[in-house]
Amino acid sequence: MTALLRILGVELMAQLGRRLPAPAARLFSALMLVGANLLPVWAVLEGRLGMGDVLLVYWFENVVIWFATTMRILTARRPARRPFLRGASGRPGDFGRLESTLAAKTWVTGDPALALFFALHFGLFTLVHGVFAAALAGMSGLRGGLLDWVAAGGAILLSHMLSLGLHWLGGGERRAVSPGWAMAAPYPRMIALHVTVIAGFFLLGGPDGRTAHDLGAVVLLMGLKTALDLLFHLGEHLVYSRRARAAHSGPDGGALA
Repeated sequence: MTALLRILGVELMAQLGRRLPAPAARLFSALMLVGANLLPVWAVLEGRLGMGDVLLVYWFENVVIWFATTMRILTARRPARRPFLRGASGRPGDFGRLESTLAAKTWVTGDPALALFFALHFGLFTLVHGVFAAALAGMSGLRGGLLDWVAAGGAILLSHMLSLGLHWLGGGERRAVSPGWAMAAPYPRMIALHVTVIAGFFLLGGPDGRTAHDLGAVVLLMGLKTALDLLFHLGEHLVYSRRARAAHSGPDGGALA
């Protein structure tokens, strides 16, 4: 897993996060987030992507969030004050050997059982969402080419991996967040994303067509999604940064071993 994070550039971003002041890090990641969100907007306006393409790009963002959140749950360092989503047995689920294997990893400081619980349940949700998105995309048709999809998806991946490395590992946010809070954090942004996807599809008239007026409404929705995404991003990192400074005065030693 740590090798994958190195390939994705997360370790490099963590090193940068330990050197940058928190306000500069937030500005850097906010600009990347806005750029990643505006790229599909520009592509739709230019006719390079249609709503079907956007549905698939936003579904890919779900996959990226699934991965990043699982990593946050596994590497959170703040103990939970009380059990989170635990049953009578005190655990979210019995994952047996896989949980034990994760718990034995030196870089796992969070809650392996909760991470597996999230990975399974959010993964199933993402799978169903993917089937739904693929069906709607098939009805709408695809406009973009491989390069357009790689550019849009790559920008989203880079934005989330930048945030994971820059703030979570390098900026020490994981000292301030319990595994349960790490699991809950992405859901407000998910609501904004899914409202954009569903409303945008039907504003375009479903599979039957699109007008200039409808296209403007979709771009407006995508812009609103970008604004909400940015608001949640800045608020989340501002709170976590303050809590991290209160928890520890020095930098996080925290690159993954």
